[in-house]
Amino acid sequence: MFLSSEIFTWPYDQQARRFASNGDYVTRAREIWRHARDRLDGRASDFDRTDCMTSLKRAINHRLKALQDEYAISTLPSGRPKKQTLEMLQDFGLVRPTLLAELMAIRNEIEHKDHPPPDLRTCQMYVDVVWYFLKSTDQLLDMVVCELVYDDLQTNSALTLDIQTSGGWNVNVEGVVLPTLLREIASEGDLEILNYEVSPRTNDHRVRFKGTVNLAPGVHLRLAHDYFGAQGYAHEDSAPCH
Repeated sequence: MFLSSEIFTWPYDQQARRFASNGDYVTRAREIWRHARDRLDGRASDFDRTDCMTSLKRAINHRLKALQDEYAISTLPSGRPKKQTLEMLQDFGLVRPTLLAELMAIRNEIEHKDHPPPDLRTCQMYVDVVWYFLKSTDQLLDMVVCELVYDDLQTNSALTLDIQTSGGWNVNVEGVVLPTLLREIASEGDLEILNYEVSPRTNDHRVRFKGTVNLAPGVHLRLAHDYFGAQGYAHEDSAPCH
């Protein structure tokens, strides 16, 4: 059975949240960031500034791994190599990666080529950059959205999507819709519903159903955009500059 892609034109919002699978996701990255910040207190030597830059990269990497663990970022549809984690996050509106990538490149030059660290003012700037990165992604690792609701007031139709992301995406759906939105033959962009159950029509001729969404790449991408969009991360706002 297929559900019409028309549902993607409906208003949607987050519905329910759960605790993140690891309570240290937020606090540990902040602890590493504070260590980096504190290296710049007083008269920061070359070694202090090197420690600062190394610790900032550790804080970024910790947060990236946490996002991967909680949202299986590498499984989301993308034409990018898996190593381009920051760019993948940009595709879903979660980061603006330019300065973060520069920081990581500088740290690699220090670590692998024994280049001197940046001056104090530049290090302080990167401390601020990482603070904003952590702050902007904290909510993703504090309480995790596990339900989206789509509503069409004109037809009194509604869908609830139960979304599990940790370890890989799984989406169950149930709702009440007009029968014309359910079909046996797919049109472009439609959602295939597996293991579905359809109940008799209600008094106003709508249909109740439930099942599991087949996460074909196009559907998976659209749902992921809506999922993060409901949390304030608009992928259009993070598109690369040309």
